[in-house]
Amino acid sequence: MIEEFILVNKVDAKLINNEKEQSSVINLGKSMNISRKLLVNTFLFVEEKTFEPVIAIFEADAVLSIDKLQKASGLDKLREASQVESLEITGYAAEFIPPVSVYGVKTFLSESALKIKKVYAGAGDKFHLLEINPGQIKEFGFEVQTADLIE
Repeated sequence: MIEEFILVNKVDAKLINNEKEQSSVINLGKSMNISRKLLVNTFLFVEEKTFEPVIAIFEADAVLSIDKLQKASGLDKLREASQVESLEITGYAAEFIPPVSVYGVKTFLSESALKIKKVYAGAGDKFHLLEINPGQIKEFGFEVQTADLIE
């Protein structure tokens, strides 16, 4: 799905292949000798009562503030989505959600991540990372807004 999205939309990004499957974006980065400072997480959250989803994209070496995400999104009581919810809402396993190609889910990109020239993010599976400029995430993600999301 992500490869087709990149081609069709002419996103300035590329998939980086890893020989061995890994259990997370962090582990993919480690196995590819990519600095954790260049990795970004794409986490799906849902509001406990309404089940409205929201995505947060932030640096892997930072701590996400749920309070700041709730304030930015206008949603109360966010919790991390389950594996089943992630697959149903995004079509991707929770650990590998890409920062682009997920439709219908409001997305928040950390202001500090936007300052990094090139980041590596989940690419939808256990073997790939997506190399992308955060400006491309803002341009091609779904309703992306920037916000201070870090503790």
